[in-house]
Amino acid sequence: REVIFLEPKEEKNTECIYKSPADEFVLSSISLRRDDSYSSKSKRNVEILLCTHGAAELIDMDSNHKIPFKKGVSVIIPAAVKGYKIKGVATFYKATVP
Repeated sequence: REVIFLEPKEEKNTECIYKSPADEFVLSSISLRRDDSYSSKSKRNVEILLCTHGAAELIDMDSNHKIPFKKGVSVIIPAAVKGYKIKGVATFYKATVP
């Protein structure tokens, strides 16, 4: 079976999307440097975030609740969460459904 390497497409300054042939799955990378932040889309589905480098804070935009993140930590964010922001110096991989 042939291996297909997916090339990322920059979506925002901090996010690159790897479009797969599967309709049910989207993978993206989020790279934050000093003074960068990432804000989720207002309309989205369930997401899984995995921190692969650095440390950051995940902030619930509705309650302002903050969750610290570091390399090796993962979290599932339900679609019911209205929005979130990530601040810090870190790299994340985000898996979701389109």
